[in-house]
Amino acid sequence: MISITADTHVHSHHSGDSDADMEQEILTAIGKGLKELTFTEHLDYDYPGYPDLPAETFHLDADAYAAEFFRLKETYRDRITLRF
Repeated sequence: MISITADTHVHSHHSGDSDADMEQEILTAIGKGLKELTFTEHLDYDYPGYPDLPAETFHLDADAYAAEFFRLKETYRDRITLRF
């Protein structure tokens, strides 16, 4: 049996296509026995406009993203490896 120990493509509320709480994503991964989790938030300044999406849907507040990520990376450092 193959054991999956990492998820290398997770979005949080920092990405325009997700409203997931970053800490909850981490806790869920830990609960599933994952050893690594990689956040891959969107930063797409040239994403084409659509009537049902705000123009800045995929703009990333990199400072807010990094601040939350590194705070949580430190908090859970003994339980899971976090990457972005």
